[in-house]
Order: sequence, then structure tokens, then C-alpha cells
Amino acid sequence: MAMATLLSPPSAEFSELASSGTTFESSGRAFSGEVNLTEESLDQTSRHDAPPPPTAGPVGDANMALSAREEEEEEDYDTSSSVSGLVRATQGQRQQTRFVPAALSDITQSPSGTTVTAGVTLAAGGNQSMAVRHARPNEVDAWGEMPPEDIAGQNYVAVATGLGHSTTIQSDGSIACWGLNNHGQAPRTPIHGNDFVAVAVGSWHSLALRSDGTVVCWGFNNQGQAPPNGIPGKFVAIAAGAYHSLGIREDGSVACWGLNNHKQAPRRGIAGDYVAIAAGYSHSMAMRRDGTVRCWGDNSYGQAPPEGVPRKFVAIAAGWHHSIAIAQDGGAVCWGANDNGQAPPEGVAGAFVSVAAGECHSLALREDGSVACWGSNQFGQAPPAGVPGPFALPSSRF
Repeated sequence: MAMATLLSPPSAEFSELASSGTTFESSGRAFSGEVNLTEESLDQTSRHDAPPPPTAGPVGDANMALSAREEEEEEDYDTSSSVSGLVRATQGQRQQTRFVPAALSDITQSPSGTTVTAGVTLAAGGNQSMAVRHARPNEVDAWGEMPPEDIAGQNYVAVATGLGHSTTIQSDGSIACWGLNNHGQAPRTPIHGNDFVAVAVGSWHSLALRSDGTVVCWGFNNQGQAPPNGIPGKFVAIAAGAYHSLGIREDGSVACWGLNNHKQAPRRGIAGDYVAIAAGYSHSMAMRRDGTVRCWGDNSYGQAPPEGVPRKFVAIAAGWHHSIAIAQDGGAVCWGANDNGQAPPEGVAGAFVSVAAGECHSLALREDGSVACWGSNQFGQAPPAGVPGPFALPSSRF
């Protein structure tokens, strides 16, 4: 599960995905691309290929409307505040390093496409991990299961990885995907265009944020988590869970769509002053401007305590059934499932600037550019000794 913030939006109009296949539309702009449902077919017993369980919950497309009964049963969420003013991330302010979105009108472009609201340079998925190298070009290192096929020599500014597929934003604003493509979640042909500013990946679906604030979706849509027509609006950040998706609007509120069987994606959304979001298997998190964290959805493992977590943080991440946040002192605070050591209750000490949570493992990027890993290492996705790097810090201008 991954969450991505804004990169600098280039100004040119989006062109096309490529070749043939399904047509997607978002805010009146259509694009077509390859959706290969047979390529890279794997063993049908693989957990990556296994069809989702027949869970209850609203199944819809772009309208995401609740029935009258659902409206009556929907929990009331706070409506206390909204964003007023802009928050910029600067290298000297760790509390505004990774997830603080700026208003779309305030984004400025650097030569390779990133800004002070830097991209997500660290990602953890099912049994794989990724990080953007601090070099020119900014190549992606991947470790664990299902590494990239051929991504050398590219200049990347953001990464996202899910259960079995990955997406990246290249310095020209286009998207490259690899991994499992059984639901069209990772088309092999690059998604050309220079107006993509953020990406997020769920179990079998993908999201991308455009410079105009609209959200493009592709991949599995059985629960309305990736409507082919996209999500119109003015968003500044996106996140993808197993079967649900989240977005922060310009006003600081959170929009939710997809499966809501554990109230992880309430259709009324979450009103408030939020600057960061994260989505796990069936739980969701959001960080307020003041650093406090709100959780909702499934709390079977203590991953989403309804009362929140009584501390102030600077970054958040949600894994399969666990959650992580970076405290203001730079240490990682963990809660939720810890059966593989992915969320030690005592936390992980360090000087961390960003964090990522996978299915059963966790990653944290240190100030020196190295990555600390803990949790399941069955496929080499979380070597206990860590990964030396140096990797790009999220506030870097590439």
C-alpha cells in the first residue's frame, strides 16, 4: 500500500496511454492504453492471482452513492475544520517533509519535474520494496519478490508498489508500470504525458493524480475502487488500499471510494484539516495539519484505533494490518499486527524522514539516505541489515 504526494505538475496537456485497449476518461479527457488480462499469467493458486473474497459492501462506479439505509447507518465524522492557507515542505523542516500537499496553484516546476512538496521515494508492497536512488539519473532500486524487468537508466521521481505490481513517475511526468497485470493494473506500455504528479497502488488497482487535481484510475474495479471514468475534483494527494481509495481535496477534507465493509471508505468522506493519508487492507489513516492522526475502518489488530493515536507525527503509512508513523523526534511508532515483527510495539529508533508499510514488512528512510527494514523477509523484502543507499530524501529536488 502506498501513498503519494504532489510533484511539480508540468503544464503540457496529457497525450495518450498507448496503442490499443480499454479507454479511460477523466474530466472530459480520454486516453487509451493496453489492458492485458492474459499477460504474465501466474499460478492460479498464487495469492497475487487469487480473486478477491466475496465481501459485503457497496459496489459501484464513479457515482459512489449510498443507499438510503447506508446513509442512515453511516457514522458521522468530524466536520470541525478545513484547510486555510498553504503549507510548503522545506528541507529544514522535517515535520513538513513527506506528506504535506500544497495547493495546485502554488506548485512550481523544477527542471526534472519535482518540487519542494517532494515525491514519495520509498515504497513497500506485498513482498517487494522500492526506493529511488540519489543519483543522476535517479534510478529505482527494488528488492524482494518480483523485481522490475528492465528499468535501468530511467530518471524517476516517485514510486508506488502494491500486492504484485508497481508504478513510477518518471522525470517527464509520464508513468511506467511493471509486475502483475491480470486486471490491467500495470500496462506494459508507458503511460505517456507530462501532467501526472502522484501515483498510488492498491492490491489490483492503480491511481494517478493529474496536475489539474483530477484522479485517473485503472485496474480492478469490482468494488468501485478504480472507476474507469476517474474521479473529478481538485485533489492534492491520493492513497490506495486493497479495495478502496482515498484522496485529499484542496480544502483538506478526505474523499473515499471503493469497498466500505469496515467503514474504511465512508461515502460522505472525512471532513477536517488533513495533510496526509494512508490506506491499508481495510483501514485508513489521515494526519491533520497539527500532526495528530485519525484512524477509521477495520481495527481487528489494533491498526486503526477509533480514538486515534495520542501523539503528534510528521508522516504516516498503512500496511496490510498494521500502521506506522514518524514521531517528531524522528523515531518510528508502530501499531497493529506484529506477527512478522512488522509493527514492534516499542517502535524503531532512528532519524527517519519517510516511512512505508507493506503486507507484512516496514521500511523507513533515514536522513543519511539509508533504509531501515523490519518485518517479514521471506523474499528479501526487508533485510534486517537494511539497505545502504544513498536513496533520495523526499524533500530532494532531483
